[in-house]
Amino acid sequence: MRMATSPSPARAESLNYNSSTDLTAENWKFTIAKAVSACTAPTAITALAYTGDAQTLINAGTTADGTMQYSTDGTNYGTTISTGENAGEYTVWYKVAGDSNHSDTTPESVGVTIAKAKVEIPAADPTQFTYSGEEQTYTLAASGLYTVAGNVRKSAGTYTVTVTLKDAENYVWSDNMATAKTFDFAIAKAPVTVIVKDKSAYIYDAAPDLSKPELDKDYTVSGLIGEDKLTTAPTLAYDPATPDMTSTGDAAKIVVSGASAGENYEITYVDGKLTVTSRPFSGGGGHRPRGRYRGDRQKLPAHRGRHSAHHGRRRDYEDHGQLQGFHRHSRPLGQGRHRLRQRPWAGQRHERHDLRAQQLHHPGAALDDPRAAE
Repeated sequence: MRMATSPSPARAESLNYNSSTDLTAENWKFTIAKAVSACTAPTAITALAYTGDAQTLINAGTTADGTMQYSTDGTNYGTTISTGENAGEYTVWYKVAGDSNHSDTTPESVGVTIAKAKVEIPAADPTQFTYSGEEQTYTLAASGLYTVAGNVRKSAGTYTVTVTLKDAENYVWSDNMATAKTFDFAIAKAPVTVIVKDKSAYIYDAAPDLSKPELDKDYTVSGLIGEDKLTTAPTLAYDPATPDMTSTGDAAKIVVSGASAGENYEITYVDGKLTVTSRPFSGGGGHRPRGRYRGDRQKLPAHRGRHSAHHGRRRDYEDHGQLQGFHRHSRPLGQGRHRLRQRPWAGQRHERHDLRAQQLHHPGAALDDPRAAE
């Protein structure tokens, strides 16, 4: 307590004194100072995440010495508890506005976080796409939270589908990343098959010409879509390059390459083959044998010509595929051998061939190669 001694009345009115039980003078005045306010401070609400709506940021503080006031800018205070809407960091200021007996407190603050909401990353489309001539769609789960670009394509190739968050300020992917997600969108080339058609030729003839292959004559194509066609015709070639035309059987492969149908197709080739066969068996003149080469021994009709005394019986001959055009009249050359003269026709010269005939009592004997006895 502080006391002034014998102050004047004017002086006494300007001074403040604490009361005392010993004071009795009527001209003494006293002032009682306000007490300091106290409060229970507000606390931050945890685990807040963006919802698109305003959210309360703190649990309210309490005081018995006045009124709790709050501010998010540190300047403008009010009794309404502060809220926040967007994801981010917030600072909430608070103080006690004292009542008539308590003073205001110095403002203090508490930090609050509203986290970004998480968006599930869409699953990749497992479809195996192949060129079809139509537009195809890489399908992802639909959502209003992101956009999808580049997921509709037609031509074969590999593309990138991009998925972007619409609001990266308030949303994040489930992996806590906000950057765009990408997916590979592959459309495979459609399969096309070029198949070579097999060729055949008679022995000693020239191999068929492959220099200008024609569709459906020399090769076939399958797998093209709609009106699509080969943009480059295939090339055909023999392997070996010079087929052996001197013996029957498979003479060479016919290999194919070089075809193209554009960027939307993948071409597979199926090779063909050249087969050499014997000429059909036929006689010359008015007595031509009937039938074709079968690769086995065949019966010829009984001879009705000049030498019927020698050849009136049926004989077995083994066809070597080279007896086309032989005249049936012959003369004996000795035991089991006969000379046959071939009748010429346009552009053909006379040829004589010795052929071994099988007599009835010698089954199994074969004809000599007719080329060896001209």
